[in-house]
Amino acid sequence: DLRDNGGAPSARRIIPALQELRVGDRIPALPETPGGFAVLALDREEALVLGDPSLDRAADRPPNAPPWKTTWAFVLEPIGPTATQLTVRVRATWAPSAKMRVVAPVMGAIHEVMERRQLSNLRRRAEDPRA
Repeated sequence: DLRDNGGAPSARRIIPALQELRVGDRIPALPETPGGFAVLALDREEALVLGDPSLDRAADRPPNAPPWKTTWAFVLEPIGPTATQLTVRVRATWAPSAKMRVVAPVMGAIHEVMERRQLSNLRRRAEDPRA
């Protein structure tokens, strides 16, 4: 939460009012800041794809946007009568530069730590009947 959520604590339970995403919605990366992720694709039972807002056809890329574009896909697949597998994939693209040769591996490592924590929290909530 310190890095990924601007210091604001993550929810400890599923919040019904936040479950009504639609393609084109924006999810802030930090509380009360512009930017973040656009909902690029959504199938409530199978997949959620988030990405750089400029990948949404209705959006323009802001001048202060980072030099990379990303997509972040969450896909649910049944693996038996009582089990589901979550597959998460992140893709990024950027113009080659000396700066990105240094920044890209660092950002990848930071993202991996953040995503592991998010997925651990998601699993805990999904498996907790009180959530």
